[in-house]
Amino acid sequence: MASGYREGVQGNTKKVFVFVGLASLFFLIESQVAIADTASDRLARQRNAIAVARTGNHQDAIRELEALHKLAPDDVSIRQDLIQVYAWSGNCPHALRLYRTIEQGVLREPSLALAVADCLRESEFPVKSIAVLTPALHDNPGDQDLKESYQQSRQEVAKSRPWFSYSGIEARTADVGSQETRFETELSRTFSEETKAYVRALLSSGIDPVLPDGSMNRVGVGVQHRLIGGLQFKGEVSSGIGAPANPAWLIRIDSARTERLSVHGEYTSYSEEIPLPAAAQNITADRLGAGMEYHSSGFEFEGSLDIFRSLFSDGNLRKGVNTNMGYAYSRVPDRWRRIGLEIEHEDNSLAGPAYFNPTDGNRVVVFHSTEFPFKTRFKRHIDILTIKAGLYAQAGFGSAYIAEARYQRKYDLTDHSSLEWSASLGSNVYDGVRETDSILQFSYSRSF
Repeated sequence: MASGYREGVQGNTKKVFVFVGLASLFFLIESQVAIADTASDRLARQRNAIAVARTGNHQDAIRELEALHKLAPDDVSIRQDLIQVYAWSGNCPHALRLYRTIEQGVLREPSLALAVADCLRESEFPVKSIAVLTPALHDNPGDQDLKESYQQSRQEVAKSRPWFSYSGIEARTADVGSQETRFETELSRTFSEETKAYVRALLSSGIDPVLPDGSMNRVGVGVQHRLIGGLQFKGEVSSGIGAPANPAWLIRIDSARTERLSVHGEYTSYSEEIPLPAAAQNITADRLGAGMEYHSSGFEFEGSLDIFRSLFSDGNLRKGVNTNMGYAYSRVPDRWRRIGLEIEHEDNSLAGPAYFNPTDGNRVVVFHSTEFPFKTRFKRHIDILTIKAGLYAQAGFGSAYIAEARYQRKYDLTDHSSLEWSASLGSNVYDGVRETDSILQFSYSRSF
C-alpha cells in the first residue's frame, strides 16, 4: 500500500515537472519572439527615421530617434544615427555631446566618422577630427568621402584659428531714471578640445538724477577645462582697475550635458551684478548661484531656472529666482514663432539703501518672438522681433503693467566672424515711478 502510494506520488511529481518544464519552454520561446519582434520593430523605425532625415526633415527624424533611444538607451546604433542626424541638422554641440558617450571603436563606421569630423571642424577642432577620421580611413582606404574629409581637416589644421575675440557695448537710457553704458571685451585661446584660457575687461558707468553716480571697471583672467566625466570647470581671478581694487575669484561647474538637460553652479567673491550706485559707495557683494536649462528633442519646448543669493557688505541679503519657458508653435522654414513666460522674484533684507533694492519684487511677463531668416550675401542673416507684456509688483508700491518691444539682427558674416545688434523700448516701474527705457546693444566676434 505504502509502496503504491509512493509510486503514485512520484508519477504525479514527474508530470508536474514535465508540465512546468514545457510551460517554461513555451514562455521562453514566446519571450524571445516578443523580444525579436520588438528589436525588429525598432530597427524598422530606425531605418525609417534615417530615410526621413535624408529628405531634410531632421526634426521629425530626431524626435523618432530620441523616442527609440529612450526605449533602448544602450543601443549604440541608435546613438550613432542620432549623432549623424544632429550633425546634418547643424546642431553640432549636441552631436558632439553624444559622440563623447560612445566607444571610440564604432567611429570606424565611415558615415559616423564623417559626421563627427564635420562637427569637430566647425567647432574649431580640426586636429581632433583627424584623430576621428584616421581609424575609419584605415578600415576603409578606398572611401573617397573619407579621403576628402581627411584632406580638408589637414588644410584646416594648417590654417587653424585657436584665437577668439568678442566685444560688446550696451547703452541704456531712461526718461526719468539712470543712464548707463557697459562695454565688455574678451580674448581667448583654445589649446585643445578640453582647455581654453581667456582674458577679459569690463568698463561700465552710470549717471542717476537721484542716486549716486557709479562705475565698475575690472579685468580678469581665467581658464576653462573639461574634467573627467564631462564636467566643465571654469576658474577666474579678477581685480578692479584703479582703487579700490577689490580682488576677487570665481568658480563655476557645468554638468556633463545630456541631449536635453544641463545644470550648473557658480560662486564669485565679487559680483559684477550689483547696482552701480552701490558700487559708487564702495559697497561690494558676493554671489552664489545655480541653475538648469532644458529643451525638448526638437527644440519645441525650452526652459531655464536660476536661483541666486548675494550678501552685500552693507548687510543686505539679496535672493532671487528667475525662470523662463518657451514653446515654438510654428517652425516653417522662413518663420519660427515662439510664445513663452518669464517669472522673476527678488527680495532684499535691507530697506532704504541708496540703490534700487525692493524688499519684495515680482515680475510676470508673457512674450512672443518671431524669427525672420533672410537670404543675403552673408553666410547667415536672421532678424528677431520680440514683444513682451506683463505685471510688476513691488512691496509698498502695488502692481503695474510693464511692456517691451525688441528688434534684433544677427549676421554670420563669414565662417569666422559674426555681428549682432538690437534695439529695444520698454515701459517699466521702479519704486512706483514709471520709466521709459531704451537699450541699444552691439557686439562683434571673430576667430583667428
